[in-house]
Amino acid sequence: VAGIGALLIYPFSIFMNDGSNGEQVEQQAELPLAIDLPDTVLQYRDLVVAACDQNGIPDYVDTILAIMYQESGGRVPHVLQSSDSLGLPPNSLGPEESIQQGVKYFAELLRTGEAKGVDFNTVLQAYNYGAGFIDYVTARGGEYLEELALHFSEEKAAQLGWERYGDPQYVQHVTGKLMGMGSIIST
Repeated sequence: VAGIGALLIYPFSIFMNDGSNGEQVEQQAELPLAIDLPDTVLQYRDLVVAACDQNGIPDYVDTILAIMYQESGGRVPHVLQSSDSLGLPPNSLGPEESIQQGVKYFAELLRTGEAKGVDFNTVLQAYNYGAGFIDYVTARGGEYLEELALHFSEEKAAQLGWERYGDPQYVQHVTGKLMGMGSIIST
């Protein structure tokens, strides 16, 4: 049936401040992630599974699919809109190359975020803004806030002379497709 998603339950990691010395502590949680995604996205699930396995992030398949939905809806060949992470022009990759690069880039962001002690939402927003957002949040406490995302967008837009930069509500848009994640979103 077109447009029907799947309900999946799997363990994933979240990083939380332990409160004592500011160190981030990885906590395992099993949350139901109800994926409400169209067939235009779900048709790429096997490619995403393979790319996530190849990049050592098998627990992030549904997150990548939700990113794909936000980036393209699965309706254009460059499904993860990841060419700029290679310094290429927009829409210059086909579906398989886009998935390979997008998953590789997300895995790199996860590793960078973990090394710098930021939360998952910062990493997710960095997929849209670029890795510089991780440093921006690190310098401002290490925790994602909608206000930080908006300020970063405004600063980058002014710096580049653009009307706007990225999507300041990217985290909310992506996690809106991942039911059960509301409890780890900081605003």
